[in-house]
Amino acid sequence: MKQSVERQMRAGAEGKFWSFSCEFYARPGVEVTLLALQDEDGLDVSILLFCLYAAARGVALDAALAASMNVVGAAWGTSVIAPLRAARRGLKAAAPESALRAEVKRLELDAEQAMHAALEGLLPEGQGEGGEPRALAERNLAAWLACRNLAMTERRRSRFAALIAQAFR
Repeated sequence: MKQSVERQMRAGAEGKFWSFSCEFYARPGVEVTLLALQDEDGLDVSILLFCLYAAARGVALDAALAASMNVVGAAWGTSVIAPLRAARRGLKAAAPESALRAEVKRLELDAEQAMHAALEGLLPEGQGEGGEPRALAERNLAAWLACRNLAMTERRRSRFAALIAQAFR
């Protein structure tokens, strides 16, 4: 079963950010764009999704929130999720239908869900300051890149625009 379908099935009664991510990930072109940003640009998909989710909630990232996101990203994304992803991808070639690969995939999704919960806990209660969601999403993605000292390349700008168009259609 595809991972995106599994995400949807697991969304159920989980946090609002996880549900947002599962629904959004299933939209046309989103999975491909997010995985390109992950695999080609080295960006964390959960953090990218959080930037969009925060915008949908009317929250603009400030330096403190971006720094907190980076702490969560390092704790979960870099230290836990990335090694699980590497193991799952390695097992795809060695043992594609194995129970071990299925278990690693389950653990990877569990870790992503935990990271989502940690990120969601960073947002203020209720709605944020408001504003046009597309503009907030652009601002949030740019602020997160700046906090990480990463450039807004034309390729990233184009991919971000595609995601924003799907998120706020």
